[in-house]
Amino acid sequence: MQVPSLPPSPPKRMTLNEVPRYIRTKHFFDVSRQTVYNWAKLGVRGIKLRTLKLGPRNILTTKEWVDAFLADTAR
Repeated sequence: MQVPSLPPSPPKRMTLNEVPRYIRTKHFFDVSRQTVYNWAKLGVRGIKLRTLKLGPRNILTTKEWVDAFLADTAR
């Protein structure tokens, strides 16, 4: 029996398109906006999501992060 490999450790900074790699839920698009805010506030799997680097600038507030994340994943 082959043992599945562990997911890679998340980097301290990542771009928005890398985030879904570390947030895997079966029904992600059924998650409420409030749940995503909570994830960003509390961190998911040890990542403080509100400090992600989005392109050339840093998003430091949870609300901005969630709005950008939802806009990017809706494409």
